[in-house]
Amino acid sequence: MNIIKSTILINIILFSQVSHGIITNESVYPNSEADFAQLPVFCRARLTNDKNLKNIWGKKLGPNFIHVHHFCFGLHKMQKAQFIINKKERDHALQNAISEMVYVQEHASKSFILQTQVSYYIGQMYELMGNSSKAIGYYIQSIKLNPKPALAYAALSEIYRKQNNISEAKKVLKLGLKYSPNSKKLNKLISALEKK
Repeated sequence: MNIIKSTILINIILFSQVSHGIITNESVYPNSEADFAQLPVFCRARLTNDKNLKNIWGKKLGPNFIHVHHFCFGLHKMQKAQFIINKKERDHALQNAISEMVYVQEHASKSFILQTQVSYYIGQMYELMGNSSKAIGYYIQSIKLNPKPALAYAALSEIYRKQNNISEAKKVLKLGLKYSPNSKKLNKLISALEKK
């Protein structure tokens, strides 16, 4: 009887920890130093019991901090998916990661500072799945949310370049440089395109 009670108690604790952002399953959720080294610092704050970090990042990110673990899960799952060789399995893993990011889009406030990155990463995942049209839509959404970061412009222009739509690729880069004139990445990409 004690074994059954112990098993039930362990399952309750494990389920509770996952649902509250304390990590237990290394194959799906980040829980090692190597995992956390590849994620933003606020992921460690949200996913561990470090009260000091929780307080710091809770104040920085505000009430939406409660949803941050879904962003972290999505990013981690995206990183893991890129090592899956089988396309069907990789796409399934990426779709799972997209679901985590969509959770943030739907539950965090529209003004949440990470919404721009959420849209960018969803675009990245659709691009990895070979769905350029959806990727383009999310990159444009990311730019609309915040026109300053250079990453979405770079990714969007690269899709157009691969589609041999050089004029659209240049147009995107010029718009990006209007908001981020010192971006090395955007300047490098536009220089390469100007030679064509």
